[in-house]
Amino acid sequence: MIPKQHELAFVKDELNAVYIVGENITKAMLYGKGAGQLPTATVVLGDVIDIAKGAQSNFYFENVKIKNIDKIKSRYYLRYNVVDKPGVLAKVARILGDNNISIAGVQQKEINKDVVPVVVITHEATEENLINQ
Repeated sequence: MIPKQHELAFVKDELNAVYIVGENITKAMLYGKGAGQLPTATVVLGDVIDIAKGAQSNFYFENVKIKNIDKIKSRYYLRYNVVDKPGVLAKVARILGDNNISIAGVQQKEINKDVVPVVVITHEATEENLINQ
């Protein structure tokens, strides 16, 4: 989902990275050897929460302004487990369209079960529209 030339594309093996883009900091990437899936996730999430609470003394950011999450625009990777029957994919597309979310690509894998995974990649959409769907 990221371009091959993007900085995150070069993160390999046990290394972890967090890529941050902001109005006041432009681009920043935190990169290093990970402690494992759960410990790393815990520490990264803790740092994000500290930043959101305004605990800036532990970070290299000054005067960080937090954007309203509803107004954030991004492309999204959505994965649904749906009943494998005619019309279901059309309903998913209609719900997304009704919420101003444009589909860039869809993949459905037939697994010979009653429920199948459907992956949707969106064009840029607001978080607000995504949450409302």
